[in-house]
Amino acid sequence: MAKSKRGVVSSLRSLLSFGEEGEEGKSATTLLHEDHERVDDLFTRFESATGNAEKRDIARKTIAELRVHADVEEALFYPALARELDDDEMVKYAIEEHGVMKHLLDELDGMKPSGSFEAKYKVLTEIVRHHVREEEGQVFPAAQSSDLDLDALGRELAERKRALLAGRRGAPGARGGGARARSTARAGGSKRTARAASRRSKSAAKGNAKARGGGKKKAASRKKAASRSRRTSGARRAG
Repeated sequence: MAKSKRGVVSSLRSLLSFGEEGEEGKSATTLLHEDHERVDDLFTRFESATGNAEKRDIARKTIAELRVHADVEEALFYPALARELDDDEMVKYAIEEHGVMKHLLDELDGMKPSGSFEAKYKVLTEIVRHHVREEEGQVFPAAQSSDLDLDALGRELAERKRALLAGRRGAPGARGGGARARSTARAGGSKRTARAASRRSKSAAKGNAKARGGGKKKAASRKKAASRSRRTSGARRAG
């Protein structure tokens, strides 16, 4: 098995084993808080890591953690909370921050350790830590003071996390799936653009051919008219 796939399988196995260690029975905010703690531990480990292999392994685990965490929040936690709040502006803002985070995850995924890689990881660290401070300082208290059944929601979050992690473990090449999908989409777009350009080119060629054909017909018509005019003039002079 290739080294990259081994790293992906190891990361997902680690996450899945956590999901089997008693996530049931915890409230939604407790589960999400524990996600935050695990990710922050990865950030701290990256800061003290020295070798490229170690940094890449930590980054893989970070990407896997954050993608699953963002998915369960956006699919279950945020919508449930937004329905309970009179003003869901904080939820909308949190989702916007997720968008920035996921953009960085896509860029980091597949990159080799380098100066640019470490700079992006550092930016990711700062953005996520800022997001966590706001979420735990504002969003979680709002959820806890609402009428949400956080225990029932916690069970839904735990079930979704297990399903996501099991699915990813079953597809060890899934890490590059997003990149391949984007590459395929770009290739498909390029092919469609090429086909459209080809159609436009053929259409233009037909138009030019018709124009040339029309020009030839007009020239022939003018020649015939000139010939008839000369014959008429000659006949008149002869008469």
